Amino acid sequence: MMLVLTRLTASFLALSLLSLPMVVGSALSDSRDGNKERSLYNGLANDNLQRADENLQFVLERHPSQNAESWHSPDGSVTGFVLPVRSFKIQSGHYCREFFEAVSIGDVWRSAEGTACRTDEGRWIVVTP
Repeated sequence: MMLVLTRLTASFLALSLLSLPMVVGSALSDSRDGNKERSLYNGLANDNLQRADENLQFVLERHPSQNAESWHSPDGSVTGFVLPVRSFKIQSGHYCREFFEAVSIGDVWRSAEGTACRTDEGRWIVVTP
């Protein structure tokens, strides 16, 4: 069931992004720390925010779709992972990736699906929550 919803979401998202390149362009001009403001990261200390963002950047840049990467805080109390779902190119020429991300603080897991697009500088910016 989750896979079907992901594919439907992916198709809708791709059509939306292709038809609204100005929205993506605007999102790509956001600040460097824009990814850290996602609700998935609420309650994370700055060092764990940095780990989560570094993992997101690394996975979106280097991993093929369906190949997850995890991260952990030094004491093991916080963990997370990113799973890239698919990649595509939009009209503006930017590459985008849909992904699934999860973060656990203690025994509480939070997850989100999102889409990120690569800036001209090589940074991945989340354009959908």
